[in-house]
Amino acid sequence: MNFSKFLTASFLLMTTGVAISPVTLAQNPPAETFQPGPWQPIARVDVQRPVGVKIFNETDIILDYDLSANVNASPVQIAPGEAATLKTVRIPAYILINRSVSTTEVPTYSLIYSIDVDEKNMVTVTVTKASSDIPGYTTLNINRQGGIFAY
Repeated sequence: MNFSKFLTASFLLMTTGVAISPVTLAQNPPAETFQPGPWQPIARVDVQRPVGVKIFNETDIILDYDLSANVNASPVQIAPGEAATLKTVRIPAYILINRSVSTTEVPTYSLIYSIDVDEKNMVTVTVTKASSDIPGYTTLNINRQGGIFAY
């Protein structure tokens, strides 16, 4: 198509009321069309404010947690029934939560995370056990847009 035909076609489209619709940006929180399923955020934080994370160990085993970007990796242990708090988490964050390496038992269970975010931008992660036939989690991810994912 040569340039004059392109201009003519463009002019006809504009004068007949046909126009290209503007780009629609993603909504935060998600649009009304949100459907639960894979790759949807579990919850969301405000990345313009400090983000904290509190991990509750509601299992009967010792858990280890650490940030994946921690150069001097030294997992921190959380005893059964106890909690640990990270006051200011740098975003994006990948928080690894697993059974402790000091636990010698062969696992017959999976770890499941329950996530909640309060008005102070504190992410509460409650870790429980589930049967081994249920896929469990090992990582909590808070991405640059504030979406929280567990996998």
